[in-house]
Amino acid sequence: MSLKQTIKAKVCIVTVTPNYPLGNFVAWADSLDKHELLHYLNEIQQELDEEEKRLRDSPLDPTPFYSVLRTYWCVYCEQIRSYYRAIIRNPACASRLSFLL
Repeated sequence: MSLKQTIKAKVCIVTVTPNYPLGNFVAWADSLDKHELLHYLNEIQQELDEEEKRLRDSPLDPTPFYSVLRTYWCVYCEQIRSYYRAIIRNPACASRLSFLL
């Protein structure tokens, strides 16, 4: 499994919850290069947005639950991306963002 696929599997969790377990993801991704991680997250976000739009627009979608999941995954991925964008801009802000974890 590629790193991108592994990251996507961590973002696309099967439980529907309003709060993504960001602390778990950050702990898992601690040893990864933050720029590379954000690059993959940007690609994943684009894929999720496209897939969610296709599902939302499809009159043949027999499983609205999957559309809801993908909507959550888009939000989760954006939450993670926002966190890492802030960390990359200012690494010292990690301690101020700890409330998100």
